Amino acid sequence: FVNRTQPPRPTGFSSAGQAENRLRHAAAFSCYRKSLQKSRTHVTKPWQLHKIKRQVLSLLADTSAFAVTTMLDFYALPKDFPGSQTAPAGHCYQKVAHLEQHLADDIADRRFIPYIQLHEFEALLFTSPESIARILRGNAADITAIRGQFHSPEEIDDDPQTSPSHRIKSLFPAYQKTLHASLVIKEIGIPAITAICPHFQEWLRRLADG
Repeated sequence: FVNRTQPPRPTGFSSAGQAENRLRHAAAFSCYRKSLQKSRTHVTKPWQLHKIKRQVLSLLADTSAFAVTTMLDFYALPKDFPGSQTAPAGHCYQKVAHLEQHLADDIADRRFIPYIQLHEFEALLFTSPESIARILRGNAADITAIRGQFHSPEEIDDDPQTSPSHRIKSLFPAYQKTLHASLVIKEIGIPAITAICPHFQEWLRRLADG
């Protein structure tokens, strides 16, 4: 969650793994510059809907919580996710907005700001194909060509063979999420990600605005 309590306190999100924690800390720092604070983190992987809801509700039970948020991969959403049966067939941004709204309705607390990552965490790494290639000591040409097929890294699809993580792994077999993803995120930086990832940018804006 994010709050405005003084003095500054550690803050937290519900996310899905170690690499996401690197991004969570960077995102929280971005919010901190607008007077917000960081706090507790709950990590569940592989995650189940009822566990995420329990963690979210537990955080919301803290009366000092200004906001509670999630970071869930669109790619990994379970079939019973709220709104999944009625999701529109249009663009990915329409789908994710629909699902986030249904999750918000399910939690029913104005402090809850749901966030689902399009299409998974590794999509954000495609912000800089050069950084991926540099960290993994490989050629940037193929990964740059993939990036060029999409308006935003967030649009890289979630097919089992063409999801962001599978694309990276196919070009860089040595890729290990827990080792390399956080290094790539650190090199890219939050400003570069928000510049071309509008859904991620909107999430940070909502956290900052409360």
